[in-house]
Amino acid sequence: MEMHRPLHITLIGTTLIFLGLYAGLAMILEAMQHRYFLNLAVLMIPNGIGLLRGRPHSVFWARVSIALLGLCSAGIVLRFLAGAHHASAPAVYAQFLAAFFLLILSPFAWRSLRDARGAGPLRTPE
Repeated sequence: MEMHRPLHITLIGTTLIFLGLYAGLAMILEAMQHRYFLNLAVLMIPNGIGLLRGRPHSVFWARVSIALLGLCSAGIVLRFLAGAHHASAPAVYAQFLAAFFLLILSPFAWRSLRDARGAGPLRTPE
């Protein structure tokens, strides 16, 4: 019998991996300009991999990541709406749109992981 991972778990795990890779790439690009910092968002990579592999503890850490992502996105959106941004470049608007998009999707991802907690990420087709 073949095991299938629900689509919402695949999407959330893949999104966490890509966000972690983006954070890692940003760290590398900044280090090339001799500006060093540690971005803890790179921890989303093992979290997303664990979620895709069906590890139960990864559901908890994915929920923590989604909560932090939602809070950060809300902060970016509120800062933009308050006019506290310092640039009028298109990158500011792209950042606002990405944060707004992630803020809207955060509750849906949270609920999807709540459903996955009891059943586990892998299940048999019905």
